[in-house]
Amino acid sequence: MTAARKIQYDEDYNPIIKYWNWINLNRQNRRRTPKKVHKVYNELVRIINDPKSEWEYDPVKANHAIEFIENYCRHSKGKWWEAFHIRIMAKSPCCCYLWNSS
Repeated sequence: MTAARKIQYDEDYNPIIKYWNWINLNRQNRRRTPKKVHKVYNELVRIINDPKSEWEYDPVKANHAIEFIENYCRHSKGKWWEAFHIRIMAKSPCCCYLWNSS
């Protein structure tokens, strides 16, 4: 039996910036995103890019949490979720989509 491949992200991987870039990629993505979410991410990106900010974003610590969820957490129940056409199988690994991890 082979061990499952562990998911690892680069040290500079930042899902907040990646999601922000996806939102601003084109008008359709911008229309799909609620105004509140857009305002929050605008502020988050400003804070991350501001070296004088009182807040600090550490991608290594943030990615560690995402990697832990994707590598070790499992779904406890299985069901078909009609609204989003997602099949969640019991004991299958959790997968963080971009909007989950940011």
